[in-house]
Amino acid sequence: MVDSGQGLESPTTGLDSGEATIIIPAIVLAESLYLAEKGGIKARSEQTFEMVDNALNYRIYPLNLTIIQKAWELKRLTEIHDRMIVASEASQLRTHH
Repeated sequence: MVDSGQGLESPTTGLDSGEATIIIPAIVLAESLYLAEKGGIKARSEQTFEMVDNALNYRIYPLNLTIIQKAWELKRLTEIHDRMIVASEASQLRTHH
């Protein structure tokens, strides 16, 4: 999701220039670090934290009770992390309408 301040747009609009805000659900960051630790993806937690912390246009979307409740309703998805990612996006979309 990309929030340019004027609503959600194409995922690539304004990313390189820093004009758009990159919204990262907290669960996505946590799962990527977990996968890196288990060797499933190549990433280093220190570099990931530094990149997110230093980027002016990255925003971590928090995991909250509303998202957890919505994730619980998404029975078609079997993986809890996937449920939380979808629920985070749905929650973010609702806040922009």
